[in-house]
Amino acid sequence: MKNRAWNLLGRARRRFAQAEVLAPPADEATRARLEAARRHLDAAEGSDWFWWFGEPFHSAEDALFDRLFRLHLSAAWRAMGELPPEDLDAPVAGFTHSASVVPPRARVTPGIDGRVSTYYEWVGAGRLDVPRGAAMAELPPVAHVHFGFDAEHIYLRLDPELSQAERLKAATIELTARTIDKVLRLLAHPGAATLTAADGAPVGKRACVEVLEMALPFAVVRARPGDRVELVMRMLERGPDGGELVAARLPREGYLEVRLPDDGFDADHWFV
Repeated sequence: MKNRAWNLLGRARRRFAQAEVLAPPADEATRARLEAARRHLDAAEGSDWFWWFGEPFHSAEDALFDRLFRLHLSAAWRAMGELPPEDLDAPVAGFTHSASVVPPRARVTPGIDGRVSTYYEWVGAGRLDVPRGAAMAELPPVAHVHFGFDAEHIYLRLDPELSQAERLKAATIELTARTIDKVLRLLAHPGAATLTAADGAPVGKRACVEVLEMALPFAVVRARPGDRVELVMRMLERGPDGGELVAARLPREGYLEVRLPDDGFDADHWFV
C-alpha cells in the first residue's frame, strides 16, 4: 500500500520539478501557484504521515489519512494548473465507503430554480446520503445528493448541511460525467444559470438558492436509453493562498452510477 502512495507522490513531484524549470522567473502568479503546490506536496510527504499511513501501523483513522493524503496531492496538481490524475479518486488502501445510495424508481422533471418548491418534484429520484468523517468530527458541506432523469435530462440536487448553505452557494461545482466512450467535465459557477463546458460553451441548467440543482442533457454526454453514466461532483473553494481546493467530493469514493431509463424502466419500477 505504501508503495502505491509513494508512486502517486513521486508522479506529482516529477511534474512539479518540470513545472519549476518551465516557469518564467518573473511570473509572480505562477511562482505563487507553484509554492502552494510545494506546500501540499510537503504535507503529503511528511515522515509522520507515512509512519501512520499503512502497514505495519493502523488506527481507526486510516480512511481519513488516506483521503487527506489524496486531497493534498489533488490540490498540488490543481495548483500546477492541471486536473488531478484519476488514480487519486480511488483510496490507496482500497477502503470501502459507507455512503447509502438509493437508486431512482421513477422519472422526475424538477424545475431548476434552486428551491425545494414541492415535495413531489423529486419523488422517485435516487438519493445519496453523504457520511460524516471520522468520529463524526468532519461535517460535510453537502448532506444529501438527489439524482434522477426524464426522457432527455439527468437531474442533480445537492442539499447542504443546515449551516453550510451559503458556502455551497459560493462554491464552484466541477461535474464529471463518464460514459463508455466519453468523459465530460463541466463547471457550475456561483450565480450562473448554466453549466459551462471546457470550451466555455453553456450546457444544461444550474440554480442555487436553498439547494443546488443542475440539469444535464443526455445528448451532451452522448448517452442513450439503457446506457450507464458515472458521475462525480467536486465542490471547489479558494484556499488561503488563492489556489483552488476540493472542499468535498460526491460521492466520497468511486462514482455515482446512473443508468438511463429504457423502454422497460416504467414497468420495472411501477409502484403505488
